[in-house]
Amino acid sequence: MSQDNNESIIIIGGSNAGVSAATRIRRLNEKANITIIEQSSFIGSNQAALPYFISGAVTSVETIIADIEPTLQNVYDIDLLKNCQVTRIDRKNHKLYIYNHVNMQDFEMEYDKLVVATGFEYDVTEDSTISSMNNFFTLKSLEDAIKIRHFIDTSAVRDIAIIGSNCISVKTAAALIEQGFNVTLIDKKPVLLEEFDDDFNSILKKEMTKADCTLYLNTDVRKYTKNADNYITLVQADGLELKVDMVLYFDNIRPNTRLAQSCGCNVGSNNGLCVNADFRTNDDSIWAGGSAVELPDFITKDMTTKFSVSQSSFHGRQIGSNICGTNTTESHNVMNYFFKLKSFAVGIAGINESQAKKSGYDYIIAEVFTGDHERFIPNAHQIHLKLIVDRKSRRILGGQVSGSSDSVERKMDIILSAIYGGMTVDMLTNMNFSYNPQMNLVADPVNTVAMIAQNIIDGISNPVYSKNLTLSDNICLLDIRTKNEHDRSRVINSLWIPLDELRDRLKEIPKDKKIYVYGHVGIRSYIAERILKGSGFKHVYNIVGGISSIKINENID
Repeated sequence: MSQDNNESIIIIGGSNAGVSAATRIRRLNEKANITIIEQSSFIGSNQAALPYFISGAVTSVETIIADIEPTLQNVYDIDLLKNCQVTRIDRKNHKLYIYNHVNMQDFEMEYDKLVVATGFEYDVTEDSTISSMNNFFTLKSLEDAIKIRHFIDTSAVRDIAIIGSNCISVKTAAALIEQGFNVTLIDKKPVLLEEFDDDFNSILKKEMTKADCTLYLNTDVRKYTKNADNYITLVQADGLELKVDMVLYFDNIRPNTRLAQSCGCNVGSNNGLCVNADFRTNDDSIWAGGSAVELPDFITKDMTTKFSVSQSSFHGRQIGSNICGTNTTESHNVMNYFFKLKSFAVGIAGINESQAKKSGYDYIIAEVFTGDHERFIPNAHQIHLKLIVDRKSRRILGGQVSGSSDSVERKMDIILSAIYGGMTVDMLTNMNFSYNPQMNLVADPVNTVAMIAQNIIDGISNPVYSKNLTLSDNICLLDIRTKNEHDRSRVINSLWIPLDELRDRLKEIPKDKKIYVYGHVGIRSYIAERILKGSGFKHVYNIVGGISSIKINENID
C-alpha cells in the first residue's frame, strides 16, 4: 500500500463514483495530491435525491449537499475544481486540457493517475432542436434539478410528459405522482422495464396506472409542437396528442464516454469503457467506474452497463483501493433494481427469464403469493415472490418481489445475498430467519419459495405456468378452493372440488386426462397434487401461483 507517494491523482466527475474514489485514496495515501474536476456547480450531491427535489418532496438544496464540499476540502484535503470541463486527455504526456466555464479561460493540468467517473448522458441527437426549448429538460445533475424545480415553481406546472422508460424515469415518475402532478410516461418499448419479466411488468404497469400515471407504451414520439415563445405545448406520438406544461426526457440513456473514447480508451458493445477486474482501462494510468463502464454480468457473463447510485459508490471505493495497491475482491455486476410507488414496492435481483433462456440455462421458476406476517396478526399484506433457479447446480439465478408490505425490500436483499453467495435452493430452504409474528411467518416467504423450487427440481411437484396454459379436451382443470373463493372468481369450464372433499370425490376426476390443479396462490394445489399422485393419477400438474397468477397474466383484478 502506497503511503508516501505524493503523486498527482485527478478524478474527472464529482458524483458518487468520483467522490468515493477520492475519499478512499485519501484514507490510504495521505501524501497524494488529489483533485476532483466537475463541470457543474456542485460536487458530491446524491443523484438519488434529484427526483424527490424536483417533485417538491425535498425542498432544500442544502439538504442534498449538506456539508459535503467543506468535508472534502477540510477533512480529506481534496482540491475541488467546479464549473470546469475537461476537453481533452493527452495520454502520452499525462496532461488534461480544461475549460473554466466561470472565467471562460483554458488551462492545463498534469496527472500521474487519472480516474474517469463521467457517469451517463441522454442522447438527444435524433431531434437536436427540442433540447433548446424552454420547457424541455433532462435530469442528471443537481443543477438540472434546480432548473427543473425553478420552472415548476414559476410556471404553475401540472401536466408533465416523461419520455423514455428506464430505472431513472420510473423513479422520477413515482416521485412526481406522490406530489400530485399529472404524469404521462411515453416509451417506444412495449414494456415499462425490460429488466422485469412480463408478469412483474404487468404488476408494475397496473400499480402505476392505479396511482394515476398515464402510460403509453409501444408508442413513439413523432413531433413536439411549440408556441411562439419556444415552449412545447403538444407532444404527438403515434396518433396521440398530449397537451403538456413540461417535458422530461430520459430516452436513449448511455454511458458518457466521449471524452475517454476520444483519447483512445476502449469501449465495448454497450458504449461503456472497457475495464479489467481492477477497473483499469487499456491505459495503465487511467481507471474508470460507475455508469461510464461496462462489466460482465455476475451470472451470464454478458457485458452490461448499470445506472446505479449505490454500485457507482462501490466502484469508486474499489478504484481508490486499487490505485493505492490494496487488494480488493472482484466487483460483481448483479442486476438489482427496487421501486417504491406510494405503498407498493417491486424489485428484481439477478437475471430474468429471458436472460436465463438466452444464456442456455436449464432453469425452473418457483412462485409464491403469501402474507408478510402471521394471519392471527391483523392487517397482513400479500407478497408475490418469484425465483429463477438453475436446475443442474440448484443455484439461485434471479428473483423478483412485489407487494404493499414494508418487508418487500428485505426479501429482495435476502435474494440478492443468496445470488452473491452462490447459494442453492437447499441452503435457502434451511435458513432460519429472524422471527416475530408481527413481522414475519414461521417459514419466511423466501423459505417457502425455495421449498417450492426444491420440490420442482426433485420431481415431487410438476409445475405449469398460467402464461403457458392452453386448454384442450385432453385437460381437466381442477379448482380445489373453498366455496367462497370459487364464487368470487373462477376459470370457466373448470371442475370444482374443494380440497377437504378431494379424497372422497376422486371418482369424479378423469384418470385419462392431464389434471391441472389450481388454488388461490399455489400452496393448497400442491397438497392436492400430492393427494392425486398418491391415489394413482399419473399426469397431475400444479398451476404455479394459482388463480392469483392467472389473474396477473390475464390482467384481471
